[in-house]
Formats: sequence, C-alpha cells, structure tokens
Amino acid sequence: MFEGDVAVATAKANDNGDWSLATDHKFAGPDPKFSLRSGSFKIASETSAEDNGSHAKPAAALPPQTAVSDAAQRGTSPSVALLKNFENVVASAREEAAAQAQTGSAVTATATASPPASQNSGAVPEVQALASTPPEVASSEHPQSATIPVPMTFIFDEATLTSDGEKTAKLLLDYVQLKKFKSISLTGHADERGTAEYNMDLSRKRLDTVAAYLRNGGYDGELKLIPEGAAQPFIGIDRSKFSRDDLMQLDRRVELRNAM
Repeated sequence: MFEGDVAVATAKANDNGDWSLATDHKFAGPDPKFSLRSGSFKIASETSAEDNGSHAKPAAALPPQTAVSDAAQRGTSPSVALLKNFENVVASAREEAAAQAQTGSAVTATATASPPASQNSGAVPEVQALASTPPEVASSEHPQSATIPVPMTFIFDEATLTSDGEKTAKLLLDYVQLKKFKSISLTGHADERGTAEYNMDLSRKRLDTVAAYLRNGGYDGELKLIPEGAAQPFIGIDRSKFSRDDLMQLDRRVELRNAM
C-alpha cells in the first residue's frame, strides 16, 4: 500500500484469496488517499479502471533498494524483484513512446490540413510553425543518460542466460529501442569463485552473449562492453538481507551501466 509514492504497508494473501495488511504509518489526514500496487498494475483506491473506462496503468517502478527490500520481507528472490521492477520501467517507456507518437501524428495532421497562406499577404505560412518538431518528440531522439541496475543473470560457470536473464535481456532490448538510445554501456561480471583471469574471460563471454542478443534483436547503436570479472559484486540491493546463493546469482550477470 502506498500513500503517494511512499510505501506504507505490504499486504499478503492466503490460499483462499483473503488478504490483510497492517501498518504503523501515520497518514497525512483523516481521509488519506492511498493506492494498492500488485504486479505490473496500480489500482487506485479512489477510482478503478472499470469505473472511469480506462485501462489500468502500469505501476510506477520502485527504487531498486525498495523493490528488493520488499522482496526480502516476502521471501522472494531479489533477481525476480528486480525483474518485476524493470518490467514497470519498460511499461512506462512504452506509454511515453505511444504518447510521443500521438503528439507527432497530431502535429503532422494539423500541418497537412492547414491551408496555404495567401501569396499576397506576405505572412509566414502557419504550416511552417506547426510542422516544427515538438519538444516531446525532440527529447525522445536525444534522451538523457540513464543508469538502471538491471542484472541479466547467468548459469553458474557459463555464458548462458538463466530464464530470468533471458526475460531481462528481452526487456532491455525493448527499453533501449523505445528510448532510442544511441549508445549503451554494459558491464560483465562473475561471482567470487575462480581465478581472476578465468572470471575476467567469463565476464567477456557473458557480455558477448548479451551483445549478440541485442544485435540480433535489431539494436544498431554503439555498444560499450566492459568486463569486470569478480571485482564488482552487485550493489543494487542490501546484501545483508539475502543468502549467499542469491547474492552469487546476482553477481553472475551483465548489467546496463549507462545509456545515452
């Protein structure tokens, strides 16, 4: 449960579908406005999607630390929690891209429908102003940099993605294409087992796996591949809350480090 963007409680359901929650949070007033979030959807307490005739919108992505902290409380794998959180990031990017496409179509339609200016008026044709690229479209072509901890996880001692790793790689491909990133940096990693030389080579192979996936999927921007070996364990979580196996699974990864 959220008040605004602040998580104030976590609800749990039993096998019968009954659920309950409790919180010590002090709400802002006697009639608080709160929302419930589950999976990829946000259900507002004031108005439902069915009431207003609109489709349910994807939940806003939580900060990675918050998403994984919630996972720790529920006993969920941190890699699954991060995957779910990234799904919300990509869903928001899809909505943004759709809105920009609609804006661009509306500008084009208006420009086409505008009558030509009188040859004798000396006025600047209105179509020229209307045909200018709107700020929303321009920003999508020159996006700001983005840094999102997205661990694409791998099978132990292999350059083969796990099933969750494959899902994350697919989401990453969608994301970089939706955002029209011209350049992305990926780092490759291994867990603490093995020699430094072996882990560095393994992290290179894992980078090659993800790079091939992105290229085969149609991404043609610049790829910067940075092997790290076992030098940088995953830090997008509170490592004290998870088992060694969970942590090493996250350490065996390729991660989006930066995108522009």
